[in-house]
Order: sequence, then C-alpha cells, then structure tokens
Amino acid sequence: MPSDEINRAKNLLLEMYLDLKEEKEAGKIEEKKEKLNKLSLIDLIKYISKNIPILIDIKLNKKYEEKIKKEKEAEGEGGDKDSATSLWKQYEELLIKAENDIRKHIKVRKNFK
Repeated sequence: MPSDEINRAKNLLLEMYLDLKEEKEAGKIEEKKEKLNKLSLIDLIKYISKNIPILIDIKLNKKYEEKIKKEKEAEGEGGDKDSATSLWKQYEELLIKAENDIRKHIKVRKNFK
C-alpha cells in the first residue's frame, strides 16, 4: 500500500476516534492527534480497538446518568412519590455506577497486560 494511502487511512482513523471520544478542548485534540499520529497504522488500529469498548461504556454511563437526572427532575416536579422509593432508586444508581466503574477498571487492566 502506498504511503500516501497509509497516511490517509491513519488520518481517517484518528478523526473517527477523536470524534467518538468527543474531546471538548481544541488543545487536547491536537495533542492527542500528534501522539497517535506517531504510531504505525497497525499500532493505531490496535490502540483504537482496545479503547472503543471503554468509550462505549462511558457513553452508556452518560446516557444512563442523563436518564436518571430527567427522572429526578420529573420526580421533583410531581412530589407524590414516597421517600422509600426515592431511597431505593438512589441506592440502585450507586450500585450501577460502582459496577460500571469496576468494569472500566477491569478493561483498563486487561489493556495493560
């Protein structure tokens, strides 16, 4: 494969990965892009493939947190739910968050082996 095609493929992969990662600060994006651009195409693909499950977990966790936030707002407006149900939901949220944190930790540890 010609080197210009390899560079184009690397740039496309980098853009896709950084879009998925949703970095907010332009400086961080450029810094990350420079670091990853130093990798070979194969190493870049390996790096991205190891990080995609972690990013997906983070996105799912964000969606769940947004859902819980909306439910809390709706619950606050209604005011007719009893406190036992509210405490149960809070406990469930904490358990799910702890479970997600443990899964992320396990995935990160696997990536370093």
